Amino acid sequence: MTRMRAAFVLAGIVVGLTVFSRSAVVAGAARPSMVHQQVPDIRLGTLNGGSWQMSQQRGKVVLLDFWAVYCAPCRAMEPRLKALRKEWVGRANFVIVGVPVDDDVNRVRRHVERSGMNWPQLVLPDDGAMVALVGPLGVQEMATPTLWVVDGEGRLAGSFHDLEAAVVLAKRLLNTHEPHGANRTR
Repeated sequence: MTRMRAAFVLAGIVVGLTVFSRSAVVAGAARPSMVHQQVPDIRLGTLNGGSWQMSQQRGKVVLLDFWAVYCAPCRAMEPRLKALRKEWVGRANFVIVGVPVDDDVNRVRRHVERSGMNWPQLVLPDDGAMVALVGPLGVQEMATPTLWVVDGEGRLAGSFHDLEAAVVLAKRLLNTHEPHGANRTR
């Protein structure tokens, strides 16, 4: 192994440990074997009293944002998520969906209102929406923030702790399934 390659590997490990140590572990990111698996199609409640189901998103690229009120990296990502939503609001085939992992729904509601997170937030009274979505795939621990990009067929396309990396995959999926510039308003 060359010195340069060893330096890159070491740098990657240090960055990974730094990101992980600053994240809240709640219940692991998707294992490589999970990629291309169907995300469970269960009906979940939303914070505003509605309902949400993966099968209703057929044909859309879905960005599932697993976050927590107490997670500083999650809160730091919120302005970038808001900017992404504003930039891509005209896309009929892209949606951001929050999956708060907090047990206290009222605390989540207050935070969402204060911070202006104007995209659906999934909630489930008992075990939580996160457990309902990831449990059937065998995930027992997950660091927050974690972002899952789900393709138009409802399959997990990738799992990230970095919004920019998730956006790169989402753009690639969107460009694969639509003519350049389709379904956009400017």
